[in-house]
Amino acid sequence: MTSGSDDHRSGETLSDRLRELLPLGAATQSQFEPAYTILDRLRTIHRAPLRNLRHSLWWIRKTFFTRPRSETPAYLVEMTKPEVVRLFGRHHFEPGWELSYNYLGEVLNLRRVEYHDDKPYEWWQVHVRGYLHDDGGIELSAHFETEPSEHPDAHVSMYGLDVECGMDEIQVVMDEEGVEYTHLSPDEVATVTDSTDRPVDAGGA
Repeated sequence: MTSGSDDHRSGETLSDRLRELLPLGAATQSQFEPAYTILDRLRTIHRAPLRNLRHSLWWIRKTFFTRPRSETPAYLVEMTKPEVVRLFGRHHFEPGWELSYNYLGEVLNLRRVEYHDDKPYEWWQVHVRGYLHDDGGIELSAHFETEPSEHPDAHVSMYGLDVECGMDEIQVVMDEEGVEYTHLSPDEVATVTDSTDRPVDAGGA
């Protein structure tokens, strides 16, 4: 036997129940979507976390983990960002922004993980950042360092960080691919401030 209130509840929609459960004033009628839309989202919720987490991670990185660009040399290449991504992608580089700080002006962030059994730490990476040059092209800076997910303490302490080695690694790639480049000293690289910071998307940066 069911009560009158039970009969009433049996006719409620999902959105009716959500309105009842949410605090008063938390949402207005116009903010509620039809029940079928909510149910559709519930059916595909298993696909949502990774996509949403990736965007949230990108936003948190840009908001809370941004620092000034390092004073290191760079190679200037007359290429677009997609061209640079394809160039290094052919040499086993992948997007690396998820595990690194965001540097002001950064438009490209790639890394190549390497295994070295002759070093105190086995996992290392060649980490490349790209910045738009004032007169066109992209400035590429690189360094060699411990891999952050496998050796977080060593990475944070910058154990073994080697700019010269990283620059040599990307020079080898460019020489093999026949890419022309110009070496820039730290005094010649683009000057970047908060106002010139550019967003980094997930497609290689």
